[in-house]
Amino acid sequence: MFTANFVYTLNTAMMTTDLSAWYAKTMILSFLTIIFLLGYGFKISITNQPLFGGRTD
Repeated sequence: MFTANFVYTLNTAMMTTDLSAWYAKTMILSFLTIIFLLGYGFKISITNQPLFGGRTD
């Protein structure tokens, strides 16, 4: 249910470059949510692995 609601919100969020528009807060919140979820998913996927290569002896 949460996923369906989240996808619906992202699909109906109006996109704009005019940050003074009344719907700009929704767009910014949508983008920040997407960025957060992408970052969290990336961090979880590389758990216990070095971020940039292996050991340097």
